[in-house]
Amino acid sequence: MIFHIIASVIACIVFAWLGFSFLIKKRIIEDTPTSKIRSAAQGYVELQGLTKAFEDNRVFAPLTGKPCLWYKYQIERYQRSGNSNGWSKVEGNSSQAFFSLDDGSGCCVINPDKADITAALKERWEGSSRYPRTSTLPKPTGIKGFFSKLGRYRYTEWRLNEEQFLYAIGLFQTIHAPSTETQQKEKMKEILTEWKKDSQFLLNKFDVDGDGKIDIQEWETARTAAARKAAYHVKHEPGDEAVHTMSYSPSRGQPFILSSIDPKTLTKRLHWKSLGCLALSLAAGTYAGYLLTQNLF
Repeated sequence: MIFHIIASVIACIVFAWLGFSFLIKKRIIEDTPTSKIRSAAQGYVELQGLTKAFEDNRVFAPLTGKPCLWYKYQIERYQRSGNSNGWSKVEGNSSQAFFSLDDGSGCCVINPDKADITAALKERWEGSSRYPRTSTLPKPTGIKGFFSKLGRYRYTEWRLNEEQFLYAIGLFQTIHAPSTETQQKEKMKEILTEWKKDSQFLLNKFDVDGDGKIDIQEWETARTAAARKAAYHVKHEPGDEAVHTMSYSPSRGQPFILSSIDPKTLTKRLHWKSLGCLALSLAAGTYAGYLLTQNLF
């Protein structure tokens, strides 16, 4: 009896926490205005656009082998234990490769680490082995492989593809290119390092007195020449433009959400999830109260 009371109380707390968590996410999505990448302020921002590959960085989903920008997969095994049957997760993971969001005004690099991702593209099927035949994952071998074929397996894969709608809300930051002065200094160091590796070049170009050594005055001449070459390089080949990024926010109350489902549909789902969890919390709490009453009286 005590065990059932404790379990019911824990279930009540967990479902209540989930319910309010979904509700908070819903309110944040509804209350945060959509920004344009070109003019977005630094901080917590909402964006909408199309997914793009970042530096041609594409991944392959492990279960289907299909190319995509992001994936998540799960492998479950159907198990029988006494009178209870059900699916039990045996393996799962998601990709961490960067990809981009393009809203027409600019591109933002998305770091999916720690993001709450909802992907509309989902595939689920079943098989008799731990890994599907089309999988790029290694096949099970030995004792592990033998036992893995004794039950049925279910495979689920979620993917984000290129040129797909993406809703994103998270920590927006802009990384600016180094100043011209900094770029010139770094390029000058790079040039001098290359010249030092070729001592004969230094002697031929800067050993004015012909003594086979580069003295202090000659070295200063070399530095001046390297500075001029660095300035010319930076002028004609300046550093990259500013890079916009979105990632996980360490601040509480700022969830990092990525979704290929439009915001209205997403908030509806969160609404019903919230109501469902709160209803289960109420039911668990009521049951715990009933058990406690029975135990006391």
